[in-house]
Amino acid sequence: MQLSESEKAVFQFSIADGPLTITSLSEAKEILEVMRKGEYHGGPVIFEKVEFIGYDFRNIEHVSFRECIFRRCSFRNMKGVTFYLGYVYHSRMLEDLISIYFDGSTLGDVIFIEAKIGRVNFANVLFGNTCFHECTQRSENVHEDSWIKFRNCRWYGSQDIKFVGCDFYNVDIDSCNETGFVFNDLKCIPKASDIIKKYFETTEEGIIAYKVFNQFYPMPEEWKIEEGATITYLSNRNAYDECGEGINVATLGWIYVNRRSEITTVWKVLIPWEEAVGITVPYNFEGKIRCENIKLLKALTEEEFIESLKTSILTPKEED
Repeated sequence: MQLSESEKAVFQFSIADGPLTITSLSEAKEILEVMRKGEYHGGPVIFEKVEFIGYDFRNIEHVSFRECIFRRCSFRNMKGVTFYLGYVYHSRMLEDLISIYFDGSTLGDVIFIEAKIGRVNFANVLFGNTCFHECTQRSENVHEDSWIKFRNCRWYGSQDIKFVGCDFYNVDIDSCNETGFVFNDLKCIPKASDIIKKYFETTEEGIIAYKVFNQFYPMPEEWKIEEGATITYLSNRNAYDECGEGINVATLGWIYVNRRSEITTVWKVLIPWEEAVGITVPYNFEGKIRCENIKLLKALTEEEFIESLKTSILTPKEED
């Protein structure tokens, strides 16, 4: 029986027991098509010095490069591609990068150059010397959310990531502190003081916030919950952790969305100005902060809570 060219490619790649090394774009196109169809059953694939610049990855959505290795490669226009437990070294990422997942992968000496990035997930990624140069954040269409996520990331070598001239507006950073993971050049992360001024009421005594007790975690037994009481607790100062130890307080809006039932008591609290140094604002701020000292002002009735919520929504904060 005579095999077609496509069938020959499937047969060739499926019988590979050890690592299969691809060094040309023509070979890469063949195996990418086999992967797209889910017909590849061989061992790991190594792509060496393959210039994917002339190949539009949008033609092969939903391909998973499981445990594949890319060395000195260039990519452009990818959509819906997963680098699962993969390795990308000394490579470049260009143009449209939409719905890309680097779950559990290792990226070393990788540069994203003038890339338009949207819905890209760097979860459990091991980074080394990575740079985003003149990149922008975008969505594929006006009805789709755009985000860039860094979750549980780690580093080897330089404990930094370079963002040079990037225009990002929705970056989610969580639990990226295991080896000093830092985002010094990411300008879209607002200052903690700006968050406080924009989302929280302030008085001469301090910052007004709101809190419920025993909703997600049991409170310490020594806390005395009554009007005028002061409670203290050392907090997790790492802003890359969205949730951590400390006295977690929030905006009225966050309480409204996350409160488990109407019977849960909402407390109006004060963070005294002298205790403001103990505030931690997570970089992935969604309405909740943590601090080390608060004074309980008032337990709100349900009617007071709803009325305060309406007032806060209808009365925008003044801009400086």
